[in-house]
Amino acid sequence: MVTMEYIARKTGLSRYTVSMALDGNPRVREETRQRILAACDKYGYIPNRNAVGLVKGRTNLIGVVVPYLTDDFYSEFIEFLDRTALKFGGQKINLRPVDMDPYVWVAAREPVAGSDDLCFVSPVSIPDVIGHLQDCGVAIEAGPVEREGALGPMMSVYCRDPDGNLVEIASYLRG
Repeated sequence: MVTMEYIARKTGLSRYTVSMALDGNPRVREETRQRILAACDKYGYIPNRNAVGLVKGRTNLIGVVVPYLTDDFYSEFIEFLDRTALKFGGQKINLRPVDMDPYVWVAAREPVAGSDDLCFVSPVSIPDVIGHLQDCGVAIEAGPVEREGALGPMMSVYCRDPDGNLVEIASYLRG
């Protein structure tokens, strides 16, 4: 496995310089950066995303903890994330303060630390979403209602997961 240290040895530069160049630091001269990038290509260096995440203090990953995968809701939810998480940057997870007034912020039936409200942007219209939820035996708690989303007007329906957390499914498609 090719490491950053290996690239540093091959280019005659310090590991710190290689790291700064790969991070796009403007203090690294462009010709040095190009020399490092050429060595990375030549030797097949691929940055370790876990190490980068530890150094930067963020990973851009979302962890999902579910009580069991044998429940149809959770298994379909995980499949949904697997199929669409890379396609839709508009998904939203609202982490609600435990002491928030439930009349101000409708949320989980039993709002406790760690409960959440989820909003998923669907690639299909709300009537199709409603049909799918009904086919799966999922009760619709509210909607369809018009909401203002990050990209403009959208239609939403609301249901609950098996633990009582509120799940919003929204669509920017009309019809």
